Amino acid sequence: MTASKRRAGRIGIRGASALIVLLATQGSGVAQRTAWTFEDLPAGRPLAGFLFASSPKDRSGQWSVVRDGTNSVLGQLRQGQSGVQLAVVEGPSFGDLVLSVRVRLLEGARSAGVVWRYRDADNYYLARLDLREQDVRIYRVVAGQRTRLEEEDGLELQADSWNMLKVEHRGTRMRLLINGVPVADARDRTGQEAGAVGLWTSDSTAWFDDLSVQPAPAERGRDDRQD
Repeated sequence: MTASKRRAGRIGIRGASALIVLLATQGSGVAQRTAWTFEDLPAGRPLAGFLFASSPKDRSGQWSVVRDGTNSVLGQLRQGQSGVQLAVVEGPSFGDLVLSVRVRLLEGARSAGVVWRYRDADNYYLARLDLREQDVRIYRVVAGQRTRLEEEDGLELQADSWNMLKVEHRGTRMRLLINGVPVADARDRTGQEAGAVGLWTSDSTAWFDDLSVQPAPAERGRDDRQD
């Protein structure tokens, strides 16, 4: 087990904010960051601005705002064999990006993550955290078939804690961080088109908060589109 994996279990994420849109200068350009939180919404309220999908299609989920102490978060609450459940942000489309979310896995398979370049319920990229197996995986999903691009295990994360997942996708390269610690690095040269971003669970009760996305700023001195 690497030192970065051991540290991943000990780094906490705290804080929440209202729905915001920020502009941050990146060199000569401007990158827009958009974040979604749910703290001002009452529990049980249906959520506007998200598209909900599932696979198989006949296993619809139960997405709802729920209370976590004094805060409100978005939960996927269906118990048992619920299949894959997706909550996708309607509207914006991203290619290269920086995407993050806080997630807490409560019951069931304890498996959840984020999706990006989402075209439909059968075509997207997925970064998945599994607390039963204590591993993370990065997948490309095409026509409903998953191709594993990277896997790392031995995370040592607490089963019921909040954890921050962050994906950086530039060109062919994808990096996954947990609580600020890099844990997985993958390449994919198939050139998936830009698409939406969202949340993913499989047979799990999961809570999400502080979803954030922005176009990936360019890194000086390197071009991840090349080998």
